[in-house]
Amino acid sequence: MDVTSTARNSLAKSLLYHLRNLSTDAIDEQFDGVRDRLFEVLRSQRRLPDCVDVAIDLHEWRFYGSADTDHVITTYPDLGTNRAFCFATLCIVAPRTRFTLAVLPMDANGFRAKREAVRSLLETAREYISIRHVYLDRGFYQVHVVAELEQLGVDYIVRARPSSEMKDRLSPNAETVADAYTMRRKRPPTASEDVTVFAVPHRSNDDEHVWFVTSLDVDASSAKAYAAAFRRRWGIETSYRQIGDFLPRTSSSGSQKI
Repeated sequence: MDVTSTARNSLAKSLLYHLRNLSTDAIDEQFDGVRDRLFEVLRSQRRLPDCVDVAIDLHEWRFYGSADTDHVITTYPDLGTNRAFCFATLCIVAPRTRFTLAVLPMDANGFRAKREAVRSLLETAREYISIRHVYLDRGFYQVHVVAELEQLGVDYIVRARPSSEMKDRLSPNAETVADAYTMRRKRPPTASEDVTVFAVPHRSNDDEHVWFVTSLDVDASSAKAYAAAFRRRWGIETSYRQIGDFLPRTSSSGSQKI
């Protein structure tokens, strides 16, 4: 099957037919069975590293059907709809490797749902691997999510939405900054968490910086190295966009309903 072809593929109807005759639990069991067997092989061949970095991401596939469809959430308007299938993934991040270890459908996009997704994904991942660092994008920049990471005892780097208080820490002409910072939510349920905030120059915009919060010991000299490590997760977003681009070519209507 040529996934780059713009023509409809004859396998689409057959694939959709079999998927529709499987329950969600049956699909989950197949996924888990393949994952279990794969890690058995990796361990037997001693190819599993002692410790790995992982990335947790949110992915949205736009949906044009009924709002009552299972696992469809309301999100920001784009491409003619404000509805989407949303799912969270945990992927192993290694040079030239993006391996999806766990997937979780999202039925809501508030901080509670994200906090529970992070806990569930990391608990699943720990059944198979030892985690060194967890990378999370701006969708997870919420104090309750960071508090959950602290409770789980994992080292994390989260892309931040910079506040004016953060930006005030960047002195004129400074390339990088690293400083203690307290994340706060003032509305109920209130919460606060002490973290380290750091920023590095944006790679394509000379007037901008990219901001992060972390549990790691970061200073101005190591900030760029940690930002570069975080960038290695970006291939995950690209891979899921490519899957999303492929879906409409497998079926004009069925791809919206999988």
